[in-house]
Amino acid sequence: MKIKNRWLLVVWVFLVSLVLFECAEAEINYSQYLQGDYWRSQALNDIIPFWINTLDKKDGGYFTDIGRTGTIAKNPLKYPRMVSRLVYGFSTAYLLSGDEKYLNLAKQGLNYLKKYGWDHKYGGWFMELNAENVPTVPVKVLFDETYGNVGPVVYYYATGNQEALDLVAQTHRLLKGKAWDQEYQGYYDWTEQDWSMSNSNTEKSFNSQIDTASAYLIYYYLNMKEPGLLDDLKKIGNVAVERMYDPDTVCIRENYSKNWNYLGSYLGDQDQIDIGHNLKTAWVLLRIYQLTRDEKYLNCAKKLSGKLLETGWDSQYGGWYFTKNVYQPVRNDNERRKCWWTQTEGNFMLLNMYNITKDRLYLDYFQKNAYFWDQYIVDHQYKEVYPYVSDSGIPDASTDYKANLYKSAYHSMENALMNYLCLQLYVLHQTAELHFLLSASKEGTKHYVKIIEDPTVVIKKVKINGKRWERFNPREGYLLLPKGDKLKVQVVLGVR
Repeated sequence: MKIKNRWLLVVWVFLVSLVLFECAEAEINYSQYLQGDYWRSQALNDIIPFWINTLDKKDGGYFTDIGRTGTIAKNPLKYPRMVSRLVYGFSTAYLLSGDEKYLNLAKQGLNYLKKYGWDHKYGGWFMELNAENVPTVPVKVLFDETYGNVGPVVYYYATGNQEALDLVAQTHRLLKGKAWDQEYQGYYDWTEQDWSMSNSNTEKSFNSQIDTASAYLIYYYLNMKEPGLLDDLKKIGNVAVERMYDPDTVCIRENYSKNWNYLGSYLGDQDQIDIGHNLKTAWVLLRIYQLTRDEKYLNCAKKLSGKLLETGWDSQYGGWYFTKNVYQPVRNDNERRKCWWTQTEGNFMLLNMYNITKDRLYLDYFQKNAYFWDQYIVDHQYKEVYPYVSDSGIPDASTDYKANLYKSAYHSMENALMNYLCLQLYVLHQTAELHFLLSASKEGTKHYVKIIEDPTVVIKKVKINGKRWERFNPREGYLLLPKGDKLKVQVVLGVR
């Protein structure tokens, strides 16, 4: 009798817990995460304030090794690619707010990059600088080259600064001319400092391919609309679909030989995949599809998305797992933990899939991922976001930092910008407003302001210095500027 009563008690507790869980879930205001303004507010109130105090007023640039509470670490090294990501973050804050203090902060980072981060002898970005701002690594790593461009390309978008654009253009020409494999296609991982190829350098990786597109090339193309840049994007898309995609496991892997034999993973055993990298590949292919209408990019993205929702999504707590073995389900705490940038890549994939398919399933996943992000990834006390949390959202005590060699303002601010634009335009079918501070040395200077590739998105309205401006091409997404310096431009985008 006691056993029976104990069993009834267990069942009762389980049922009550289930009801309480369902009630709690029913009380979650998921709808707020579908409002573009929610993400703009998060960028300006919860993310960018943390980074303002990272400015190095003595030696220039920003500190790039920061603790959770904002304390500056004693590490004297600076990483140009991380300074560049902060230039991106401050430029994005200006786009969303029109507050010039953010452009001033971005400009200080750009000036530092031009003076110290750029290789004035051979071109391209250095990997690491010591306390005297002297480069310490005598090679060019493509991961650094691509992310060295991310700040300047968005600073150009916000300001029309030609020096910033020139740095992006020079880097891109060097990458194409020196690091691209004409025989087997794809970018090598690194070159010598003078951009020559070493006999020991025969490897390629996810980072040297897909990050080239996501970090700067999509932005660069949308800023310029040059056919050659679109061709370069298609080449990366082709490499992803034809060389990196594994139809047997339905995934993108990490490291490859010159002729695309798989070499293994940096994550442990050779069959581990990075879920964030697979999510990123999916949304990059979706954006290339929007620009080309080539179905092979869409089909591959759909396959990746379906597999990731099946095996990479945490159906209990929400959010995307960190990694997994391609042949097995998620098995341990390391695989189950949640990485900050993985969640942002998932957001972009879900919103772009929704825009193309109109399937509400993707919005449902987005809302749940947004809830997990807001509740457990964002640090509402000290601002910015935790780098890693457990599957249930407990901050990882071993990663008590906000900035280091791999983390900065880029992912969290891009998450806010892209969520704002995609939700306002694709989901709500409302308008989105962006701010620019542009200069033109002659009447009729062209500047593209549509940083999103969907052809149904158009310019609805423009103001320059508070007055309505009519000289723009709605569908092509550019303005014809009046001659003037520091023109305050407000652009309203909408769906035709």
